Amino acid sequence: MALASLKGTRSMTFADAAEAVLADTRRAMTADEIWAEIERRGLVETTGKTPAATLYTDMMRKSANWREDDDDRAPRFYRNGKSLFGRWGDLAPEQRKAIVASTDVPSPTMVWRELYDKVKDAPSWRERISSLAAKRAQAGAEIAAWIRKYLDQAITLEALRAQFDQRTRTDWDCFGFSGTGTATSASPIPRGPMTRPGTSVSSSSRSNHCSTSTGPRAPTR
Repeated sequence: MALASLKGTRSMTFADAAEAVLADTRRAMTADEIWAEIERRGLVETTGKTPAATLYTDMMRKSANWREDDDDRAPRFYRNGKSLFGRWGDLAPEQRKAIVASTDVPSPTMVWRELYDKVKDAPSWRERISSLAAKRAQAGAEIAAWIRKYLDQAITLEALRAQFDQRTRTDWDCFGFSGTGTATSASPIPRGPMTRPGTSVSSSSRSNHCSTSTGPRAPTR
């Protein structure tokens, strides 16, 4: 299907749009060139800051050059030694063998390093990373303060879990974890016997948590 007939349709996926572009141009292109054509044709709607980098990653994951061990689907793309992408289906069997034989299969580390080199100098990416770092610094300080409250016996474990469950879904969502799974991870945090703020532990209670030996005291839980 020609790209002209695709314009105005609902948003396509990055991979589908790339295949449409390559089918129309009939030549291998860089990810940046492919994205420029996708954007010009209005094939993909995205709010991402670095769509060309996203396209590059998606095409690499679906290429014959880098395949997951458990992925038995046919490749959709290939990348040649000049970092140009083409459609795998456009190659004859002999060409496919030559591409696989002549192209080093990049490791995930190599792919991410190349991706980083593509976006590290982009103002939008640097602004995004700066914003994320500031958000993490603020959230990290708040998380530490709540954990300190728990360790100081000012709040219960249930209160700490509730904070993690709620706020890792909202303003603490910048660390890649959220919800009840994170809240449950607060369970192993050890501390002394629970008391209300402003009260002290009785001598009888204190004796139950102290070792009678002269060696190191065992941690209380």
